[in-house]
Amino acid sequence: MVSKRNSVAAKPSVPSPSSVVRILFLGLVILALGGVPAASEASPEADITVTTTADEFDAGAGCSLREAIQAANTDAAFGGCPAGNGYDIIELPAGTYILMRTGTGEDANFTGDLDLTSSMTINGQNRATTIIDANGLDRVAQTHGTPATVTVRLNHLTITGGQAPHGAAGAGGAGPGDDGLDGAYGQPGGGIHNGVDLHLFDCAVSGNRAGDGGGGGLGQDGADGAGTGEDGQIGGDGGHGGDGGHGGGIYNVPGAELSVSDSTVHDNRAGDGGLGGDGGTGGNGGPGGEGERGGHGGNGGDGGQGGGLFGDTDADLDLDDSVISGNGSGAGGDGGQAAPGGDGSHGGDGGDGGYGGHGGRGGGIASWGSLS
Repeated sequence: MVSKRNSVAAKPSVPSPSSVVRILFLGLVILALGGVPAASEASPEADITVTTTADEFDAGAGCSLREAIQAANTDAAFGGCPAGNGYDIIELPAGTYILMRTGTGEDANFTGDLDLTSSMTINGQNRATTIIDANGLDRVAQTHGTPATVTVRLNHLTITGGQAPHGAAGAGGAGPGDDGLDGAYGQPGGGIHNGVDLHLFDCAVSGNRAGDGGGGGLGQDGADGAGTGEDGQIGGDGGHGGDGGHGGGIYNVPGAELSVSDSTVHDNRAGDGGLGGDGGTGGNGGPGGEGERGGHGGNGGDGGQGGGLFGDTDADLDLDDSVISGNGSGAGGDGGQAAPGGDGSHGGDGGDGGYGGHGGRGGGIASWGSLS
């Protein structure tokens, strides 16, 4: 059993001046012998300072922004940059960093956009003087992972010049009377395609665009009737246009988290819908045969939503003291033209024209998740 006397802390004694001197001396000796690890050895993070505005990748003596991100992604020295170490801080001096390495569709940070796969902070000087410009080659950046595993913070910089890839056009019908194929949808996220826990503070996201939908392929003309009394072939229908991409400024994938504070999101645009493909002409009938119907035009694709910001299903979007202005949703694509019917003893009917696509919703913000 502990007595009340034992539970009371004793008053600490005050060391004499000579004791203080001996303690300080011993501390200096320990530090000189390396008995206490240096702060950098114990730190769970690394500071990586960018030294060139060139878009280098494992080339040159400087440390480029792309190389600094690669060092942070891999926790290894890369190019002219020191190794990352867990949660890294990249210091980005004032300047314009133009992305120059062409090539989209890869996620290894080698070409196109900047691929961030681990937790890091990128600190600019201020958003007026520290600019990352994708130069229309690709998005500016894409984050990979989940909100539970990766946190990215962007401070005091501008994200501009991003262009998400356009959807591929649909191929035309392969043979007589074949339908055209549908166009592919435009890629989302012109400035940033986010899949993690992303925080923007004192940033500008401007002049970025999501991808346009690809046009529908052309329907092939129907074959003519070859023999007496043989009818022509129905013309192929045009393919539908692909939908435009969402999120001209930033696209938040399902379940991702985005916080925008003291920032501006302006003059970004979602992608336009692709044009519907034209229908093919109906085939002519042979002697005494009937002409056949012309192909229908394909429908135009819908315009992309959320010109500034788009949050997909279950994505979280938090805005604080920020301005969202001058952004635009995508326009719907025009429907394809109808084709005339073929000639014959009874002429074929013309096809129907395709419907135009719907314009996108949410010029500034569109969210299917939470918005606060």
